[in-house]
Amino acid sequence: MRADDSPLGTVSDGAKSVLNALRARPFGATAAKLGQLAGISYSQTLRCLAVLEQRGWVEKAKTTIQHGYELRPTTIWSLTWSDGCMAALAFLRDLPTRALQDCRALRGFASGVRADLLDGEIARRATA
Repeated sequence: MRADDSPLGTVSDGAKSVLNALRARPFGATAAKLGQLAGISYSQTLRCLAVLEQRGWVEKAKTTIQHGYELRPTTIWSLTWSDGCMAALAFLRDLPTRALQDCRALRGFASGVRADLLDGEIARRATA
């Protein structure tokens, strides 16, 4: 595929962020968690998920999860792993650098080889 054939051409930046967040969660996640990972509001996350679902790239499933001592019904969103979904993921940029910057701020990453590696990857992703 060429870059001109990208299925992400008309997809919003928010939807791309949600798709990227789902790529990091292969077993799915709630809309609230995806919004948090994507750095967008809950309502925008729901709109983005609706667009991605319409394209056939994501799907939702109702399930129950353990929350404390009780089971709660919830909706989990996940990738469909269809051919269209895989093509979209191929054109998706790397994950945001925010997760790497958070790691850089942790104790033990202030200097040395790990800090240099993180700084290099942050710089690479910023110019990509």
